[in-house]
Amino acid sequence: MHEERRFPIWVQFACVAGYFGTDLFLRLSYQAVLGGGVNTQSEYADEDCVIERYSKPAFMVLCGYVLFFLWGPLLVWPYLKFVKKVSVVNYYETTWSGDLEFREALRFTCIMGSILFLGNLGYVAGLRYINVALASALSQGEAPFTVALSVFFLHRVFGTNEQIGIGLSFTGIVLIAVPPVLKAAASSSDALDQIGGILSTLIGAFGFGCYQVFWPMFDGRRYSATNSAPTNPIEAIIDTFATLSLVGAFLLSTGWFALLLFHLFGWETLEVPPESIRGALLFSTILTAIVDALNGLACVIASAMVVALSYPLIIPLSVVMQVFIDGIPIGEWGIWGWIGTVLVVAGVFCLETNGQDGESDAGDVENINDMDCESINYYGTFSSTSSSKRDLEIEV
Repeated sequence: MHEERRFPIWVQFACVAGYFGTDLFLRLSYQAVLGGGVNTQSEYADEDCVIERYSKPAFMVLCGYVLFFLWGPLLVWPYLKFVKKVSVVNYYETTWSGDLEFREALRFTCIMGSILFLGNLGYVAGLRYINVALASALSQGEAPFTVALSVFFLHRVFGTNEQIGIGLSFTGIVLIAVPPVLKAAASSSDALDQIGGILSTLIGAFGFGCYQVFWPMFDGRRYSATNSAPTNPIEAIIDTFATLSLVGAFLLSTGWFALLLFHLFGWETLEVPPESIRGALLFSTILTAIVDALNGLACVIASAMVVALSYPLIIPLSVVMQVFIDGIPIGEWGIWGWIGTVLVVAGVFCLETNGQDGESDAGDVENINDMDCESINYYGTFSSTSSSKRDLEIEV
């Protein structure tokens, strides 16, 4: 177990605030490009102009994740060359692959890239029909989905805290999601669009939950008692970004075929973005890569637990931001929305501060070793925070 690094409180606060702020602006930039709920009449003379001209969530998601490839030459390669004094090929074939053959480890990253792409596609597609505040609230379903999936795939202990946390989280999500649908139906609006946006966002949250469970499964296969996970925080970050770089390379080489299939099946027309939207699209693309970098940095400096417990606060921040950007009054969130927000925050707190009751079922989970997940990587909620050491213990 590595000793936790200590940083001044203002540095920790700055890192966490920087991550949340950038993530919030990323969500708003997605909505600006899609035109979902954003009044663009002053620029285009038509409120629905952006939606008609470029509503391409798959293309937007792919552009953002393709940039993950750049973490290799920009971050991983300099560290390996000037600090570790090893070649990139040697690092990937030995240290990074661990107990796996490089080709087998590469297959894992390809699966992770596919899950990540489909998960974010669901979230971004939902922004065409619902606002950022509602999408931010629904995306908190990732935490209970992750815990529920980990019970089946990682044999995580499903204790009292987990049961309460999942119950509170989903109850809060229902209280937040149902009133907008009822309001749309009562005002003769197209309630199906609201329902479609909500379901799409929840599917995205489920996809991210699958991704968060798959990563520790991958790490469990790579590392063992003889080939342990990196305990140094810097090397753990390098390991994480080395993986993300391969995910980006996979999507760079194969994602365009997915866009072509979407085009052939009529799901999304493949076309060059209009000049009027390229600036906003480029901005959201760059922010996607930066958000993930800031996530890892915040988890190292402030601790992954602090980041996970603070993340639901993005819901009220989204509500406030939309007052200034979209002119949506805070009162529009409604009493049920605020009650649901409190329940979601309480549910995430229960899930992230699980008790010590019960023992993990060793069973036949040979791919999960006796390890501290926070020492493996700092990407994502579950793989770095939601599980404690006792959740992943097996008999060796």
